[in-house]
Amino acid sequence: MGMSVAQIEMPDEVLAILGTTKQQLSQKLKELTALKLVQEGKISSGKAAELMGISRMESIEVLAKNNIPFFRQTPDELTEDIAVAKEMMQK
Repeated sequence: MGMSVAQIEMPDEVLAILGTTKQQLSQKLKELTALKLVQEGKISSGKAAELMGISRMESIEVLAKNNIPFFRQTPDELTEDIAVAKEMMQK
């Protein structure tokens, strides 16, 4: 994945609100961006993990802490997936 570098100015008050230091700001902004993109359905949780530089399991924990669902299936889709899995197990 290609990377771009952006330089931003951030008031100290925002750092305090985010509960982060200048050194931690880049990681925090990656996290917030990834969470927003997952929430909008623009990237998967796996892609969010990659963006944040953490494991998929850690990304699931971050999503949960921020009340963002890990699974985005409708009840009908889930029922269909269960039926397919059961059918496959019987073969």
